[in-house]
Amino acid sequence: MKKKLSQHKIIKPIAGEIIKPIKLDIRINNFLLRDQFLWDINNPANSPEVFASTIIADLGLTNEFFLPIAHSIREQIRQHWNTYLQEEIYKAPAADKSAAEGAEQDPLKIFRNPGMLESHIITAHHNYEQTKDTALWSPMIQQLTEDEVKKFEKQEERNARYAKRRK
Repeated sequence: MKKKLSQHKIIKPIAGEIIKPIKLDIRINNFLLRDQFLWDINNPANSPEVFASTIIADLGLTNEFFLPIAHSIREQIRQHWNTYLQEEIYKAPAADKSAAEGAEQDPLKIFRNPGMLESHIITAHHNYEQTKDTALWSPMIQQLTEDEVKKFEKQEERNARYAKRRK
């Protein structure tokens, strides 16, 4: 067993933020909640449960939304971590090789190249309301008609069958 453990790479604790998008698409009865926001998956102080209770209070939703919201956030955090760790495992040998060759990344590169810096600056006259993605990053609650509910149920069944086939 010690031999097996020694074969695995040790992943060092990660410092700083790891910001990932979280998307909510939750239907309860005839209400549909859609939202998208950024979440620091590396911050243990971020709580999906606290966030769920806050969004429920802010949007005036029933407590039926609490568990689906918290569960959806937790599941996406888990998926983001799995993806992140897989990426770290695969890029670790390349990072070790470049360090061995003495190749270092220049963290101040953006400041030494004025053209790069200008492309990263958002000008002060940029109007937030003009952004095309404003609706994507705002919560939306939609009350569905009976026909729309049936349509969503059929779509959910299709998605479940598709997910079952993929396994």
